[in-house]
Parts: sequence; C-alpha cells; structure tokens
Amino acid sequence: MKTEDSIPGENPGKVERRAEPELQSCSDLDSVALRKCVARQTPDEITEAMNRVRDRVGNEPDEFLAVVARRVLERVEW
Repeated sequence: MKTEDSIPGENPGKVERRAEPELQSCSDLDSVALRKCVARQTPDEITEAMNRVRDRVGNEPDEFLAVVARRVLERVEW
C-alpha cells in the first residue's frame, strides 16, 4: 500500500537536513520513521486507527475503484 504524507510547518527543512548526512531521500527517511512508529503500536491500536479512518471516509462501494481493482487483478498472474 502506498501512502502520501506531508510535513507541516518548518519541519520539511529539518527533515531535509536530517536526510542529507545519511545520504537518504526524504521519502526514505519518512518510510523509516513510519515503520518505527507502527512498530511501537499494538495491533489493536493500528486496527482502531484504521477503523477511525474508515468511519471518516465511509464504507460505501466505489464503482471506479472496483473497475480499476478488477483490471489490475486481471493482469496479475495467479
């Protein structure tokens, strides 16, 4: 699953300065930070957070996503 994030305020400059000495991209640094954050949470906390997102976004079927998903799955070798 791919996600996109943004760092508000003055933090993007701090992230860039942190990434440079490590020769990492900001995206790589974000990935490491996200993995560490998720590792500190229990599975129940993660499930509860995902449920809150689902409740906000809704759980209605999306015809566009269904069509796209079907096309992707048709291309996968089973």
